[in-house]
Amino acid sequence: MKKVRCLLGSCLLAAGAAQAAVIDLDLPAAGAYSNATVILTSQSYNGATFAIAYTVDATAGVETSSDVAAYSTGSQLGVKSVADGATDGHWVTLEGEDDERLSFTSLSIVNFEAGTSGLAIDDIVNLRFIGLSLNNTGNQRDGINVSFAAFETDTANINLSSVGTETTIDLTALSNYNSPETALYIENDSASSSDRWAVTGLQVAYTIPEPATLGLVVASAGGLLVIRRRFMI
Repeated sequence: MKKVRCLLGSCLLAAGAAQAAVIDLDLPAAGAYSNATVILTSQSYNGATFAIAYTVDATAGVETSSDVAAYSTGSQLGVKSVADGATDGHWVTLEGEDDERLSFTSLSIVNFEAGTSGLAIDDIVNLRFIGLSLNNTGNQRDGINVSFAAFETDTANINLSSVGTETTIDLTALSNYNSPETALYIENDSASSSDRWAVTGLQVAYTIPEPATLGLVVASAGGLLVIRRRFMI
């Protein structure tokens, strides 16, 4: 359906369908990461380039932030804490007995360059987390609490004991999901040493206009007619 919107001498002549893009975000490259580390996933669309950004933070029990890090192999992400030891393979998992937690916040579009696309950064809308992939699951005590607000706040619980060694959680199906969710908080659902699993993927989606539906904005200022490509929803 076409929309016509005029404001202060500017008129949107045409607008149309938009499409949802589903993206697997990059995990941090191999290494340990202090809190407030920003991770970027590069994107391109119809001549435009931009990145999807998120901030990763890790906590573990009463340990100070300087003693805790998000730890990545490049394909698997966990929490490195003092409780894990100096050379412990448990760095790449979250463990219930150590009260290890990860958060992914400040999901946003950054470094936008329109190029030849005719897009503006505001055309990319409804950016949200939609999926979380895990491995090392399927053990008897495995479980996860998921929140989009804060740790231990408005959580949804998922039993991971019978899902197999790898699983992807559809975040949009959780009872506490209210789109668009741009923050994600995860933790074990028990204090058991057997409640242990790792993050292997983060999925997001955003909505962007089809190239053919980019409209024309006609603005009149002082008798001068200015025409530029623009899409608004």
